[in-house]
Amino acid sequence: MNRFFKYALTTLCVATSSTAIAADWTPVFKSWENGCNSSSVEDSLLESLGYDYFDSDAYFKAFDNNGFFKLAGQKNHAKLQKLFTNNAAKQGKYPKVKLPYRNDLGKAVLSRDNEGNIEISIPLSHAKLYNHSIVKYTRYFVPDTGVLGQYITFGAMSNADYQKLKQIKMKKSTGDDLEYRASFNKDSKGTVTLVCDFST
Repeated sequence: MNRFFKYALTTLCVATSSTAIAADWTPVFKSWENGCNSSSVEDSLLESLGYDYFDSDAYFKAFDNNGFFKLAGQKNHAKLQKLFTNNAAKQGKYPKVKLPYRNDLGKAVLSRDNEGNIEISIPLSHAKLYNHSIVKYTRYFVPDTGVLGQYITFGAMSNADYQKLKQIKMKKSTGDDLEYRASFNKDSKGTVTLVCDFST
């Protein structure tokens, strides 16, 4: 092997190792097209996060005997974090999520605004959905109300690309008293999201 070939091969290996490959999350969230159903990867993500709206001991322990949220008005996010996210997720570790998706997940962050809306967000890096960059996965809820849901935030895209996404057929859920259907939305700042709202 000559010196030039060795140099070229070394350069190629370094470039390849330093370049992140975008994981395709379409197989993970494609189930949202069918009444906001979840996939096995999304279920493992929620399990690693340590929180599920519909089956969480921490969630129900957060309410008193009268059904009111114990930490209503609580500004100490540390107490809220302890209730709804585990330590591993806060450190960006999701051992139950399979590769390559696990590599895209950042540190879980909980936020609460002045109106009591609580969001648990996971930043995403090098991730794509429907061949477009996605930057965040979020679960949201408002204690003492029926407001809850989840959404995925896309990176910057043109209006033409947004209109193409809106052409994807989203079915309603079946076999339930309540009907859920995912939808693509764009806010006044041009940020595009895919939303599944389970509010009652």
